[in-house]
Amino acid sequence: TDDDVVYTATLPAGSLIERTPGRNYSYDDPTGAIGGIRKIRLRVNKHGTGVLSLDTVRLDLSQAEANNHRLSVQLASGDYDQTDSRTWELLQGKLKTQR
Repeated sequence: TDDDVVYTATLPAGSLIERTPGRNYSYDDPTGAIGGIRKIRLRVNKHGTGVLSLDTVRLDLSQAEANNHRLSVQLASGDYDQTDSRTWELLQGKLKTQR
């Protein structure tokens, strides 16, 4: 239903590799052994605004109704804890964020 958890995963501390100090971080695991996560990219611009990209193995999202949803995404690390909520659209069988 609309209030169910659609997907949740937690990477252990130290999983993200800092590629550019304070700016770019990544995680790569083609097998998706942790929560189905294959790839994560976190890019932080000079103003401190970050963009998180997440790529997973094929997941069973059947608990999500096949329509547009308001979803919340939380990123927490150490003292940092941020939640973003936005509408995701069902497009060609996939949920994608509205821009």
